[in-house]
Amino acid sequence: MMLPLSMSAFFGLAAAAAAAVPRVAVVGAGINGGSAVHFLRDLLGDGVDITVFEANREPGGRTLTRSFANVTVDVGGTAIYSRNRYVSGFAKDFGLQPQAGDDGVNSDIGIWDGSKFRVQVDSDSRLDMGAKLLFRYGFSPLRVIPAVRNAVDGFDKIYDLQEGQKSFETPAALLDALGVFNLTQTSAYDFFKSLGVEEKFVKEMVDGASRCNYNQPGSMNSFADLISLAGVGVGGHVFGLANGTQAISRGLLRSASRVHLGEHVVKVASNGTGYMVQTTQRSEQFDGVILATPMELTAIQLPAEAKHGTGRGRKYQRTYVTFIHGEINETYFGPNGAEAKEVPGTILTTEDSSSPFSSFGVHKVFPDGSMVVKLFSRRDLHDADIKPLFPRVFETFKYVWAAYPKLQPLARENWASFRLDGHALFYTSGLETGASAMEVAAIAGRNGALLMREALQRQDRRAKESKEEVLRMYHKVHSKPLLIEQAYDYGRVFKQLGYWQRLAVESFVIVVMCGPQGFEEVRFRASLLWKGSSKFAKQYQVPPEFPDILKDFTREVLRSQPENIHEFAAKYFECLASGLPADAGQATAAEELDMSLDEVEGIIHDLFKKYDKDGSQFLDPAEFKSLMEDLQQRLDFPKDEILLFLAEADMNADGMIEYEEFIPLALQIIQGMYAKKRLEQHISDVDLQAEELLVHGMSREELTSLVGSMFERMDEDRSGQLNKQEFVTALTSMELGLTRREINAIMFQVDQDQDGNVSYREFVPFAFDLLQKMASLRLLESELENDELAQFILDLFKAKDTEMTGLLGLDDMRDLLHQAMLGLTRMQIYTVLSEAEVNADNLISYASFVPRAVGLIRSMLSFEKAIVKNDSVAQDEEKFYSILDEAFTGSTVLPLADVMTRLSSAALLDGKEVEACSRMLGTTYPVDEVPVEEAKSQIWALVKSLRRAKSG
Repeated sequence: MMLPLSMSAFFGLAAAAAAAVPRVAVVGAGINGGSAVHFLRDLLGDGVDITVFEANREPGGRTLTRSFANVTVDVGGTAIYSRNRYVSGFAKDFGLQPQAGDDGVNSDIGIWDGSKFRVQVDSDSRLDMGAKLLFRYGFSPLRVIPAVRNAVDGFDKIYDLQEGQKSFETPAALLDALGVFNLTQTSAYDFFKSLGVEEKFVKEMVDGASRCNYNQPGSMNSFADLISLAGVGVGGHVFGLANGTQAISRGLLRSASRVHLGEHVVKVASNGTGYMVQTTQRSEQFDGVILATPMELTAIQLPAEAKHGTGRGRKYQRTYVTFIHGEINETYFGPNGAEAKEVPGTILTTEDSSSPFSSFGVHKVFPDGSMVVKLFSRRDLHDADIKPLFPRVFETFKYVWAAYPKLQPLARENWASFRLDGHALFYTSGLETGASAMEVAAIAGRNGALLMREALQRQDRRAKESKEEVLRMYHKVHSKPLLIEQAYDYGRVFKQLGYWQRLAVESFVIVVMCGPQGFEEVRFRASLLWKGSSKFAKQYQVPPEFPDILKDFTREVLRSQPENIHEFAAKYFECLASGLPADAGQATAAEELDMSLDEVEGIIHDLFKKYDKDGSQFLDPAEFKSLMEDLQQRLDFPKDEILLFLAEADMNADGMIEYEEFIPLALQIIQGMYAKKRLEQHISDVDLQAEELLVHGMSREELTSLVGSMFERMDEDRSGQLNKQEFVTALTSMELGLTRREINAIMFQVDQDQDGNVSYREFVPFAFDLLQKMASLRLLESELENDELAQFILDLFKAKDTEMTGLLGLDDMRDLLHQAMLGLTRMQIYTVLSEAEVNADNLISYASFVPRAVGLIRSMLSFEKAIVKNDSVAQDEEKFYSILDEAFTGSTVLPLADVMTRLSSAALLDGKEVEACSRMLGTTYPVDEVPVEEAKSQIWALVKSLRRAKSG
């Protein structure tokens, strides 16, 4: 049963925004995502609502700034080239100051091969640099500079193109427009060789720069290598920021409507006219989505159409960053020795270098001679690597990440696309297949913003065109255009709930106002080929209850969030026109079970026939008991309840179960089995999702650290191993839904040497399964974070748990579910409780039980609703309850005799139905005190079953 959205809550949502604006999600809060946010806001102003999702607990992406040894250091992107219009402009706009030159760092650049400097130049002196480079490399530097200038000049064309609102569908098309894509298709080694550049220059200077910028050699593509040499002989200068580059990302995100940090996006699903973005904490509907994070580094599930657009074959370079504050070994870089202030501020290395680091950068030289340096390497640097360089270390900080793609040439067909579908799903990280830099990310972000604006404008045009089509259609059928204008204006209040919602209002207007032509229009939009359209031949007049119908329809759209809004609307109003319950968004029983109602009836018939041993067309008590005992283990209801089920099923009180009496109970049995099956499949999917998050969402170092901290928390006596009490206590406190018996069994399996303790070595293999279990539970809980039914049940359990232990007895839970008036039968309640993990004290941790319970309840009640919906003679529920409410006005608890008297006088039931209700209520409430509200739902459920069986 779906708990209805209250009207006050609904109109609260409707009034939440003064103007209707489309909603856009941006996944990733680095320069790429921040740029998309910034430029989209610049393009659309307040005409767009932007939500940012970031998996990390802070924004910045690969611009990560830290304070180390009282020095601000950038762990990731550092250097800003003054000709980079966007990033340098952001820094200026946000008031970010360049680094001061008073850090005591030597301006020399040295090329180190592990034993000696092959060349050392003063970067502040063009004369010194030019003379030394020409002396060592001849004319090779002069051959490289024009190539660098051409690449940079070509790249700079993007600014005028984007200023002119030019967007690109693919990164390859963007680079083609700049005349540089061909440079991505050849390696730097081959490119410079074709220019006649000496191999010595390439292996030393070019490789040195690319190893510093990308931790990769000249086998990378030539475009990336040329860009990494920008600033050398082509004008402009390179600088850093006093407070680090992460401040740029933070500044860009000020343009967002909201930013959700620490939220992993796990799925983006297209639902026809928008996108459902699911995170570890929420699910939200958006009109458009910009993915501004590398898909290779996430486990985000995308629509099938979008997957091929994320590219193939691109891998990421793992880079180890090590910051050291210490005193340098003065003889490390040469036997003559060098004081700290004499050490080159930037030391590049050759690919054949024996040095453990790829690059060495000095950040600060202190008056005492100690220094802060930043090392890049392709592996973790151990003490054996650091001690020879820094005999005395005061402080270290390490960080490892997939910092940039491996930039080897990649064939055009393997590149990602900016556009992932035909609507408004875009991916902006594909541009860094050619080169990876903050400016590249900013350019990609702006292209994403331009594409998104175009997509939203197309949506808006379609909405306006749809309205015009409706008006034209109306004029052909009616003569009062004012009515439809008023109707459309009434619907506008719902526009801010998303573009799909606006289409919901359109579909409503088309169908209700335009009769059969409206149905045809909706079908046309959904590209549906339907039969039997003659049933809509009757002209539909504007109903006086138009506002109420619109509210009901809107609530159904909000509740169901259908993939195809027009198909949903057509089905909804088809039901409305034919007098059936208008619930087009719900799956039918056949859809949920992958079988027709005839097949369901076939199962019921076969089940009855199997246990009707004598072929009498009746089940006697012994046969019925045999059937229920066979099912008891699967559905986990108490054996002593079998006689109560017999009493409920025997509606005519003759002690025998006829086939029509058996149908309602059989439906409950089947729905219980299938509900459990669907829940198991869903939990299996969540387990896989949790595994993906652990495997792909965390590095090995993060997992190792997490496992270590878990073990330390569990090891209360700090013995280095977990005794049985510590192990059991820890797992029990985690509320994983494990019974004491299961925990003991796990202990037995984990304790491989059977010494009664769990060592760290024994714990590590088990820890991943434990983390997966915890992640699965959190994902299940996050799915229901804003779920009204889940909150209702949880509050119900908490109210009963007066001592706040988090535990309730099985009997208490059964009674609470019975009293909750959710419309659950006795069999359904036991099916729900069969999913509870009962501990040794016969208690249940209800927090971990609620997600499973809600899944089962929804599944069973949607099954029941689907059966009723397909029943052409089903009683109108609202009318039935209205009569019952009137019959029992002012009463909360009544004797059974009074209940039956009022029920009979209401003239709702025939004699057999009255007798069946009397027997059911007498069995359920033997103390002769019947709670009226609870009894109403039970009477309705019983009458539905009786009439359905009778009509069958």
